[in-house]
Amino acid sequence: MSRIALRDGDFARVRKIAGDALDLVRERRGEAQLMPLHMLAAGTRLAGDYESALTLYIESLELSRSLGDDRMAVNELHNLGHVYMHLGRVSDAEEAFATRAKKLVQPDAYSSAMTSLNEASLAHARGDDSAALRLVEDATEQLRAAGIELDPDDAFEVAWLRARL
Repeated sequence: MSRIALRDGDFARVRKIAGDALDLVRERRGEAQLMPLHMLAAGTRLAGDYESALTLYIESLELSRSLGDDRMAVNELHNLGHVYMHLGRVSDAEEAFATRAKKLVQPDAYSSAMTSLNEASLAHARGDDSAALRLVEDATEQLRAAGIELDPDDAFEVAWLRARL
């Protein structure tokens, strides 16, 4: 339900549903907490509360690592990098993106496109908007060629970056 609310752009509802779900599973094993925590972080991020989203994504990353869920840890490193960018913490974003890139086991079209998006964000932060534009176009083309529609959080980052280029 929180994912549907996310796709509908109702971030307050995402946070409510994911928060309620997280409350229900706090006493259970970590796997039960992982997706509600991730969705709460996503809803918080897209609502613009980057400080709170940072805390939630770090918690989700630590939980993913403790569960040995490398796929989710890679995903959260990507998300953390973008939250760091919004907070102006470029070196932290660079570290999160670099760690993510090292942990990718078998990149697929989506993760390859997200690597281009991450590099575009860093290029923009460094003042190289021509490289940033080229990289965001590359990410968009990779997704189009694979027939993949962006998740709302990544679509937000593409739109945010395009608005600044």
